[in-house]
Amino acid sequence: MVLPPLAGVLFFVLAIALGLVLGSFGTVLSHRLPRGETIGGRSRCPSCGRVLTAFELIPIVSYLMLGGRCRGCGRRISAFYPLVELASAAVFAVAIIETGAAPLHTLALGMALWALMLIAVTDARTQKIPDALTGILAVAALGHRFFLDDLRIDGAFAALAVLGAQWIVSRGRWVGTGDLFLAAAIGLLVGSWAHALIALGLAYIIGAVFAAGVLLRRPVLGQRIAFGPFLALGAASVALWGDWLASVMRI
Repeated sequence: MVLPPLAGVLFFVLAIALGLVLGSFGTVLSHRLPRGETIGGRSRCPSCGRVLTAFELIPIVSYLMLGGRCRGCGRRISAFYPLVELASAAVFAVAIIETGAAPLHTLALGMALWALMLIAVTDARTQKIPDALTGILAVAALGHRFFLDDLRIDGAFAALAVLGAQWIVSRGRWVGTGDLFLAAAIGLLVGSWAHALIALGLAYIIGAVFAAGVLLRRPVLGQRIAFGPFLALGAASVALWGDWLASVMRI
């Protein structure tokens, strides 16, 4: 469906605004879910604990107006918050381009990419992947495949089989149960078993390069590196450019 020019512009603005709002909400999820905290209740300054006003919760704008500092204690606010909000808006912009601005399809793909982004940053910060985020990804992935008219589950089984084998062999030392659930959701998002294997392959390659760089810079015995960010990056790459990647790899 092609939207009229004015409707297209309005839809783009609304989608970006939704991305910013979800980005702000995503910072709450990323902070509270790994700690087992409820997502209800008012937001507070992480430094002084003061309840934040509505003026202080406007995505991006509040951070800029406050100069990146809390109104109460004056402590610097982490750049993590506006960066996640901007990243969230960016993934919805990508979803608009990828779906041709089809409203419901944009929402489904945007939510899937948003969930992947949150999983990546949450796992990187806490080395935990909340099941709630994986659940959002799985539901959004099914919506995305539905609008592509290509619902299938072989990708989920393939991804789960690969990581499941590693989990069994390593007795959970190489990958965690959160990675298993994430792999299955990624398989639902990318569709086919071939695309799922490409996504996992990219995750391993990018992860290996990153780990090598980290160890060369600061070798630490027994250092743990979160795998979720690499799985998310591989999944997003295949979700957006899977057919091209498959043609390049001749799969």
